[in-house]
Amino acid sequence: MPPKPHQNGHAPAGHALRNLNLRKRSLARSADAPALARLAVQIRADALSMTRLGFARCSGISRGTLRDFELGVHKPTRQTLRRFIAFCRRRKVDPQRLEELERQYAGCGDTLEHLIAR
Repeated sequence: MPPKPHQNGHAPAGHALRNLNLRKRSLARSADAPALARLAVQIRADALSMTRLGFARCSGISRGTLRDFELGVHKPTRQTLRRFIAFCRRRKVDPQRLEELERQYAGCGDTLEHLIAR
């Protein structure tokens, strides 16, 4: 993820540079995480270009819940995953990535809707 120039054409500095480095570290750390957690980090850090704190504040998911989800410590609840996906849809994340996230959560051959209906 190369630094994106700001409106003035310069490379990121200050908080923008810090946030870029936080996103890079999250992506690197997620390489060893379970597939569901890795995909969530890729969506947040790469597709949305958001830090964990920024995502937590905007989505309404607590920072601790998001951390545990992204590190693979806990599988998110259905409500948390729904909130994650709804926020991503509002931010126009690629629907295929969100479908893959649902598939990873629900398991082979199921969708989130089938899992909820059980």
